[in-house]
Amino acid sequence: KKMTTEVGLAAREKEIRFSSFRRRGTVSVVREHYLRDDISCKVEFCPLCTNCKAGGKRNEGLPGASISHYIIPDVSALGEYMEIFESPAVSGLIMLQTVVAGIKSRRHRSRVLDLVSSYPHKHCVLFSNEHHLETYTEREEKEDLTQWQRRSVMSAAVWYINHLEAGMSKKAIIIVTKTPEDYYMYNPARTERLMVMSVGDYVRAFCSDQRELLLLYESITASLQDSSTQCTYDEHISVSSLSKELSTGEIIQGIIRVNKFRSKDEAFVSPSSYPPGWGGELDILIHGLTNRNRAIHDDLVAVRLLPKSEWRGRGSILPQDGEDDVSEFAHVMATGQVVAILERRPREYVASFTQESSEHSSGRCERVLVCPYDVRVPKIRICTRQSEELKNHRIVVCIDSWPGDSQYPIGHFVRSIGPIGDIDTETSALLIEHGITITPFSKAVLDGLGLHTCGCACCHDHPPPIYRASYGYHGDTMGC
Repeated sequence: KKMTTEVGLAAREKEIRFSSFRRRGTVSVVREHYLRDDISCKVEFCPLCTNCKAGGKRNEGLPGASISHYIIPDVSALGEYMEIFESPAVSGLIMLQTVVAGIKSRRHRSRVLDLVSSYPHKHCVLFSNEHHLETYTEREEKEDLTQWQRRSVMSAAVWYINHLEAGMSKKAIIIVTKTPEDYYMYNPARTERLMVMSVGDYVRAFCSDQRELLLLYESITASLQDSSTQCTYDEHISVSSLSKELSTGEIIQGIIRVNKFRSKDEAFVSPSSYPPGWGGELDILIHGLTNRNRAIHDDLVAVRLLPKSEWRGRGSILPQDGEDDVSEFAHVMATGQVVAILERRPREYVASFTQESSEHSSGRCERVLVCPYDVRVPKIRICTRQSEELKNHRIVVCIDSWPGDSQYPIGHFVRSIGPIGDIDTETSALLIEHGITITPFSKAVLDGLGLHTCGCACCHDHPPPIYRASYGYHGDTMGC
């Protein structure tokens, strides 16, 4: 429903319906959605978006001359090929508000926003297409969410083509997706400057000289297509059907923590809330890989308690090298089984190739097992053709999925850190394992330190001074 407002601003009323367990019915909420016609395209030196209200400063973000095209990735491309867009070889990214909101994982969504705010060399911008008067796309009644997202992406791409043409720019807009054929029916422009490409076609067409990027694409694609034949784990319960059992305490949710001394036998879940009448210990024991049911250290899981006859205690002695079984147990504690994974913790893992995988390498893209640096994480199956040349290197991998018919999680190769034992390699491995990311300093930070140079001959002959701190010692009279 449209509402009349002042010039340059429009508003629409949106009725949102959701289920309420307290009221046992459907609740309707009406919200006003405001649209503007002065939202910047964020292309540098765009003559149509000078934004006089912000002090007359021209836009900074998408470069106007250094690249030939801009990229609009959709939800399917960002959801499965995030590392491709994080690569330094890919720049000029337009992240649409609709696409970012469509990413289900909160941590994955934060990675996208980090590209916009923390990597200026990527030239990545966030465009509020849902608040722009000309790019807003109303969702039709009973329209599928994915179809609406595709229409929104195409609407924004067509607007960029027309906007750049009005500003005397002939740059192309490329929509990068997993399934290009799904966009053909939504393309009313029919212009050569608006293209829809798959992730693989884009990498091969514009990054053919980037060998590491091509190998990364092969590894991710192979991990998405991987399948096994042996059924090992129970199916997870859908999250939507867990609401009632979570509220009554029949199923308990919490963070799972794997015992690094008994990584195959013991894990513990710290419940976020305890059921009524709970008189047990603070943690719930998850014994064995079968009861862990594909959960990985630090995942948010849903646990159902086992019958008391199946409860057991944690191991009371540390196992020797090579031992897995535990013969002595402490007192019996509440024991459970993971029935659903509510939220995965997407992160990068440092790993190395096993001896068997490097010995049987044939130089082709094949599936091999790698051993993570963290003993609490199981072996990961990846697809790569570099197992022989990187057999003595530490590498970075990501986990994509863990099907119920696979003994190991399926992931993909991201990059190599360096040779095992090298001081820089081991330092980088520790930083990655603890989630510490080192990004290049921005120009503003370097200018503030007086260390930024423009690259001219004068700066090369007379570099700026480097400020050194003076250190001193004092005697430790306490002997600490």
